[in-house]
Amino acid sequence: MGFSLNDAIEIANKELSEEGFDVTQKNIIANKNNSLWNKRYLGKQKFKETNAHIVKALENRDYWAVNYTSKEANLFGGSAWVFVDKTSGKIILKFYLK
Repeated sequence: MGFSLNDAIEIANKELSEEGFDVTQKNIIANKNNSLWNKRYLGKQKFKETNAHIVKALENRDYWAVNYTSKEANLFGGSAWVFVDKTSGKIILKFYLK
């Protein structure tokens, strides 16, 4: 059957909230094509070279990429990415950017 994008957001929210990350203070960005992730990170050779472990963990996987960013345009840091497997609903990987 699989997990929808909304399911993935709920799974990611629960995971981060349990770790003390305040998801209510973040913009949540996710779409069915993972376009932000693909454009901002996977499309950059330098990122792929310096973060091979991330690329490898996601390789050949069907996943939702859920991004959390500050609601304040001029506030950097405190963002997170959570990758949820579309079939199992399990979190493949997550990381925080400070």
